[in-house]
Amino acid sequence: MTYGAIEGAVELKEAITRLYQNLTPDEIVTEHGAIGANNLVLNALVEPGDEVIAVTPTYQQLQSIPEAIGATVKLLPLKRENGYLPDAEQLRGLVSDKTKLIVLNNPDNPTGALMSQAGLQTIVDIAKSVDAYVLCDEVYRHLTQEDGYSPSIIDLYDKGISTSSFSKVFSLAGIRLGWLATHDQAVMKACLSYRDYETISCGQLDEMP
Repeated sequence: MTYGAIEGAVELKEAITRLYQNLTPDEIVTEHGAIGANNLVLNALVEPGDEVIAVTPTYQQLQSIPEAIGATVKLLPLKRENGYLPDAEQLRGLVSDKTKLIVLNNPDNPTGALMSQAGLQTIVDIAKSVDAYVLCDEVYRHLTQEDGYSPSIIDLYDKGISTSSFSKVFSLAGIRLGWLATHDQAVMKACLSYRDYETISCGQLDEMP
């Protein structure tokens, strides 16, 4: 056997596009789980001296990787009295012209809080005010108590980045397969360049649709 498809198997990526609105296979790259996708985005985009805002509680890597790179990480606490949803006014007070990235987890782990489309749009509007990217870990997206389409950050923002995997909603944690999706081709180019050094490809058997 040879390496798998360097940017991800096309048939698999075509299937993943059905989870989003107006997404093409060229706007997806596969990774080793969502943890690999998050690691890829953070290392490809964040530089020493940047500011990153991350919700808390959430996956530790979303806070610690930017900090390890040398970015200033500002935490946005999710409070019980606010339904464990991001406080828009507090976020407005945290952003600055140095803010490179706002990091969300929606639905949140461990609280389970799900942001509405209106709530996501508010985050997008704040990000636009400082021209920041928004990375949203969406591994629990679609795992809700209501039928219907759950909006993704990339449905609302051209500088949005969605990461997800087959671990949670699809109950396939053992294949260690995830992805990132974005309409921003500059982000995709940076991620693909970094990926050549740290991933090469995912397994051919894992990516068989």
